[in-house]
Amino acid sequence: MSDNLIATSEVSSHVLRDLFVMPLRDEVEDGVLDDPKDRSDAAPMVLTSLPDTGLLYPHVIVERADQSSEQLDRHADVWEDDFDVQVTVHHKSSTGANKLIDGVVAWFKENQWELHRNGFMDTSVGPVTDANWESDPKIHTVQVTLFGRLNTTP
Repeated sequence: MSDNLIATSEVSSHVLRDLFVMPLRDEVEDGVLDDPKDRSDAAPMVLTSLPDTGLLYPHVIVERADQSSEQLDRHADVWEDDFDVQVTVHHKSSTGANKLIDGVVAWFKENQWELHRNGFMDTSVGPVTDANWESDPKIHTVQVTLFGRLNTTP
């Protein structure tokens, strides 16, 4: 069990914002994840939901896919949470969408120790799936679910 207990009330912000969105934004700034757009007045490329205004393609949406909890220790009030993060990429080309989702998966695999150090343990990568609704889409969408486990406390 990790010594890094996360307050249940902070799980979503800790995982989504602190462990995924902010580091992935750093990857964009460092040029590791390619962003071909000037976003001076637009929403950032990595978000937790689609913005109301300033949407440019490509973008990466990071959100909770699923979460379940089981109490491990009633005396210490420790819970084990399975937390699944869904990453969705929207891009104007299928090649660009696949390259971007591959970059996100590579980042996830390369940062296992950092994620573990921050309480996101026992990680795995789900299948990358095509999430297009149309047979010939103008915007290409791919998704992947990234799985992890956290120790939480109320």
